[in-house]
Amino acid sequence: MKMVFCCLPSTGNCAFCAEHSRLRSAREELKNAGPHLGKSPEEVNPAVKTALHTLATRFRDGLCSGRACKCRRHQNGLQAEEEADFFQSLSPLVDVCIENLLVFDYDERKDVEEVFSTLLRTTHCGRCVEEEWLASDDRANALRTLVQSYADLECGFHIGCMLRACAKHGSLVSVFLEKGLLTNVVEIAASAPFDIASDAFATLTSFLTEHKAITAEWLMKNPQFFDVFHAELLSSQANYVTQRQGLRLLSTVLLDCSFSPVMRVYVTRPEFLKRHMQLLLSKSAALRLESFQTFKLFVANPAKPRMIFAYLARNKATLIKLMELLEVTPTSSDQEILGFTQDKRCVLRHLGNLPDELPSKIKTRRSESCTTTLSAAASDTGSPGVSRVSQSEITVAPTSEVA
Repeated sequence: MKMVFCCLPSTGNCAFCAEHSRLRSAREELKNAGPHLGKSPEEVNPAVKTALHTLATRFRDGLCSGRACKCRRHQNGLQAEEEADFFQSLSPLVDVCIENLLVFDYDERKDVEEVFSTLLRTTHCGRCVEEEWLASDDRANALRTLVQSYADLECGFHIGCMLRACAKHGSLVSVFLEKGLLTNVVEIAASAPFDIASDAFATLTSFLTEHKAITAEWLMKNPQFFDVFHAELLSSQANYVTQRQGLRLLSTVLLDCSFSPVMRVYVTRPEFLKRHMQLLLSKSAALRLESFQTFKLFVANPAKPRMIFAYLARNKATLIKLMELLEVTPTSSDQEILGFTQDKRCVLRHLGNLPDELPSKIKTRRSESCTTTLSAAASDTGSPGVSRVSQSEITVAPTSEVA
């Protein structure tokens, strides 16, 4: 919810004027301190700490109250000018604080997060000045600075909240995507400690789903993002939690009607199908179920490319066995069970309609080596739940073999 900045009504001195005066003093102190506030929390200019704490406290106490200012000079028509000057002077302060976030202690980083997030929720004359400041060409590096410090355990959670506040603004999402920062967040989600990685997944979800039209257009222009996504989050080297969260995020995006063009491109990639077939052999029932949510899109695609058709036809019998053994978790709701049952029935019907032998137009070169075993590349096979299915049964032809 966006808020319109107004000062609290008061008798005597106006709260807005008082805060603005303090901010101007802090801004002068910042100019004197230079772009670097110090190398440790002890070296940070006390005026900066005071200004941050004052602003954060006023924001928490309701400075953005939405009530009209009762100050006489504001009633004379000066409020809009004062507000504009207030916001324009706040943005440089926040920018310097972002660049020096690592030298703040916990309370000060919390104040920076509060001020930053509140400014992004605040509008002035229908405009968010902080959003325009961050989206400008000469200030877009502030977002890069945040992402570069994201993996730090001390300030990672504060940065995550700040980035998710940015994700609510379409212009900042566009800048974030065009700068390639979403790929950096994927890498953090794959390699950072568990707590930061979970926070990074929440940030990924926000940037992918808050402004779907912008994200879908970017994904259509940059399909290589899914290569990085698979390599970092769904590879056999990724741990269980990373794979499960990655699969869930992937299915959330691809099953959304806003991303239908993206989904149609995704299901034409044989290497993606191969990985999902490997994950259907996972030891974990949860991973098998999450992988099914994307695998069903390949099967139900009415315009399957020849490579996809060949992979599915070659493994028809084994895939049908896997589908028959697939079950929902005991904690699933009735609606989830009903949806899964319908999807499973649809996938089995499509698999059953595949030919037992490949059509003549899909030819193979007999001189090539034998087919590649998918399960040999998967490190997590051998699940008791799929023990009746031979791991060597799932095979695909090398790419060069399909005409």
